[in-house]
Amino acid sequence: MAWRKCVVRSLVLLIAGCAVGALFLYRSLTNPTEVRERVLGVLRARFPGANASLESARLHLLGGISINELHLTSRQGIEKAEFAYVPHATIYHDKQRLSKGEVAVSRIEFAKAKLYVSRGADGIWSVNHDILAEPDPRQLVPTMVFKQATLLLEDHFNPPSLPPVKIRDLDLTIMNDPLPTLVFEGTGTTDLGGKVQVRGSWGRSSHEFALSLEALDFTIGPDLVERLSGCNPQLADHARQLSGIGRVQADLRYRPGATVPWSHDVRFQLSGGKLCHAKIPFPLEALEARCRCTNDALTIEQLTARSGDTLLQAALRLRSLTSAADLEGSAKVEHLPVCSEVFNALPPKLQAIQHDYSPTGFADIAFDFQRRDGHWRETCLIYPHDASILCAKFPYLLQRVTGLIGHQLDEITPGQETESLNLNLVGYTSGVPSPPSPPGTDETTASRVASAPGAQESSCGA
Repeated sequence: MAWRKCVVRSLVLLIAGCAVGALFLYRSLTNPTEVRERVLGVLRARFPGANASLESARLHLLGGISINELHLTSRQGIEKAEFAYVPHATIYHDKQRLSKGEVAVSRIEFAKAKLYVSRGADGIWSVNHDILAEPDPRQLVPTMVFKQATLLLEDHFNPPSLPPVKIRDLDLTIMNDPLPTLVFEGTGTTDLGGKVQVRGSWGRSSHEFALSLEALDFTIGPDLVERLSGCNPQLADHARQLSGIGRVQADLRYRPGATVPWSHDVRFQLSGGKLCHAKIPFPLEALEARCRCTNDALTIEQLTARSGDTLLQAALRLRSLTSAADLEGSAKVEHLPVCSEVFNALPPKLQAIQHDYSPTGFADIAFDFQRRDGHWRETCLIYPHDASILCAKFPYLLQRVTGLIGHQLDEITPGQETESLNLNLVGYTSGVPSPPSPPGTDETTASRVASAPGAQESSCGA
């Protein structure tokens, strides 16, 4: 019986030893100090161009590694700007590979992270390839999930006064599938009030980059115009009183080694817009526009607006993005009031028409134009209706004037440079001369006073 007691005692000692060993192993594996140092070692290997600091890290055998207060700071520059702050994150191991004795990370979740990306006055970005270690395309990058993150974009290079752009409540997922490619997708809200959707990919070996960004239903107003005026100062002068709801869809691609490495396709849509401009005689409402910008062209596919009963339609295409670009376009205006506000917005040589003919009423206008190598081709057709004319050299008021006024200019066709003006108008007159306008009286009022029933028809053509 003594041998049985010996066996039992040995088993008890063995179990106790295993328990003590397991406890020691567990404490060594979950020791916060050791876990923290291991995590910092991995971070320093992944980000050799950055300084990493971590408050605490703890291993949970069934729940991954939880880390707190992670700070990543760039080593570049004097300021050593912080580009990432993570209050809390959880690192999950790959359980299938862990069961085979391999330690691998399958997923990392970041809660309420704050990311900063900026470009300094020297043109250097705070986050670039110098911060990251050279990736091994044979190793799988763990899935990274950002929840309720904040992304702040700043550009101090051109121009220095451009305000930062903030994206809040950013939910972003980055996956390595397939192995040679990182794909990402996310949504957020900009500080301008619109929602943002982003998706794209990056080739780990090819370094090809693709980004698709869509900003939905953001407010266009003085704040946005002021931001964009930093990139184009003239924009503020023309769009300062523009308002409406905008939508942007931008596709960006980068292909190293290509003739044109960067390419872009940006589509912009404006709805419910309003515009007041010093060179537009009436404020525009119900402004709708669709625009597209690519590497070599800018197109206003459609633009419509109204001002009272006046309707406007326009389209434009620029062959390049330079000030001297070849272009072509068209415009159509329906039921335009012929009044002093319209003439005041015209060039001085056209303002003389009001003094010489005192036109009133309404007109429909169709205008087509084209520019090639600095030379123009224009066709302008004016269709007056419900109009009256009082010529300074023909003192008989013409009423119910209709017909066509056509102006054509061709500087493009070689050997056929021409400019012509064609008139084909029909009007009615009473046969009674109209008195001159009293001092201080608008000529339009004087013409209406001089009108009389029983008018006779008068026509002219050229």
